[in-house]
Amino acid sequence: MQKFLLVFALLLTAHFGWTQKIVPLAIQPPAQTGAPLAVPGSYRYRMDSLMTALDKTQVLTGILYDRVFPIARLDIFGQTTADTSSYLHFLQANQELWYASYRNVGLGASALIRSRAMQHTMANSVPFGILHYKFHILDTLAVQQGALSQPGGTQGALYDVAGRSQSPYQQRETLVVAALSDQVTAGTVQLSLPPNLTFDNTGTGISFLSLDFNDGAGAAILSPGGSVYKSFSTAGDHFVRVTAHLTDGRSLIT
Repeated sequence: MQKFLLVFALLLTAHFGWTQKIVPLAIQPPAQTGAPLAVPGSYRYRMDSLMTALDKTQVLTGILYDRVFPIARLDIFGQTTADTSSYLHFLQANQELWYASYRNVGLGASALIRSRAMQHTMANSVPFGILHYKFHILDTLAVQQGALSQPGGTQGALYDVAGRSQSPYQQRETLVVAALSDQVTAGTVQLSLPPNLTFDNTGTGISFLSLDFNDGAGAAILSPGGSVYKSFSTAGDHFVRVTAHLTDGRSLIT
């Protein structure tokens, strides 16, 4: 039977990037999240070296996105336009937030997500995953505004400033949703939203997802823990526009 790749798009976040030249110091913070230790010479190792002296308890979400190289681009995805995500992008986004965390934030290895997703696909269901997280970024003007100091210049380490009037960190929120299946059989397909593939640290849940495949059939409603059947007339890539209805009354569209 013919098969097709279901590609799903939903990612909303806002972030202003922070860049600088990197000169590593010597100290690495201990891993407290289960994530692998940063490899010496890696991007995360060097960023951690620059920020060794900072009080990490001030990163209230426990996640500082500047620690990782942003391949998933959670810093810009969905700021002004809809962006496309996929199974692999979802895994990358999960890994980046996990690696960027200073404490246990409920995330883990991509292998766990793959294993859970496979259990559903083996049961002839295409599971949707949700990654709804708040995280922090460094304020690009933190040094200029006196929230942090950098006595060694733009290539030096960062230090907290006593008595500062504002935080050097800005909070952001991202919502990533993807169909966690590479290929499904064409025809009638079961779509599901299993609880064990929903990851959240915001305290705001998903009431339901509205899935519009732009095929004239109308939107399909997918609730947490539930499933819905969808028929596809052709094989190939299929894009879906989603409205995520949150329990706080917000509706996020992509």
